[in-house]
Amino acid sequence: MPPIGRPHPVIHSLAVMRPLLILGAAWDAAPLEFAIAGFDYATFYFTYTWDAGSVLIGAADIQLEASPYAINQPVVQNWFPQSLYVAGILAAGVDVVSRVQREYVTYQATVAGLGVAETWNRGPIRVAGAERIRVRARESGDVGLPGTLEIVAVFD
Repeated sequence: MPPIGRPHPVIHSLAVMRPLLILGAAWDAAPLEFAIAGFDYATFYFTYTWDAGSVLIGAADIQLEASPYAINQPVVQNWFPQSLYVAGILAAGVDVVSRVQREYVTYQATVAGLGVAETWNRGPIRVAGAERIRVRARESGDVGLPGTLEIVAVFD
């Protein structure tokens, strides 16, 4: 029996989620939004450069947000940050308390990375069911001499 596989060609969609720009101390005010209905997964590729003049270690905070709406809706929350879930410990005869919290990720540059682009990826992350996605970012290391960050995503 032949193996079951994806039909060919496999189509991926590439998007520049954040062009290579200097980070601010506050979250990006207007991150780029992308319609992703019909995609199941996203893999994110990051390039961070710690400012060469900095005496503090550079770091970038990154937060993935999704929306169940194709366009912004009046009077309702439109963007929902990624969350982290931790299941409680199961014990017989006792209710379990689990925890969920909004999440953002901090990437701290390596000491060897001063002024050099550092790259990493995250994913694939399941995005099925979301209509739109965006990624906010900010400098959380040396905010006086912020680094630059580019985010590219592949959707499939």
